[in-house]
Amino acid sequence: MAMVIAMVLALLTVLGRHAPNAVIRWISTAYVEVVRNTPFIVQIFVIYFGLPAIGVKFDPTRAAIVALRLTGLS
Repeated sequence: MAMVIAMVLALLTVLGRHAPNAVIRWISTAYVEVVRNTPFIVQIFVIYFGLPAIGVKFDPTRAAIVALRLTGLS
């Protein structure tokens, strides 16, 4: 499931990085750089332990799927 979601979002990110609109290019590039430059374990901790502080809660399986999806885009 994570792989399918990652593939679709990766395609959208690639298209965003080659978009004629500078804002879309900047957002796509910033996203890729942030994901590449943070360790995977930090991403998991932020998703599972940090997001509940703002009201977004995931069970452990869904948190892992979200983390894998985000990492699969870089």
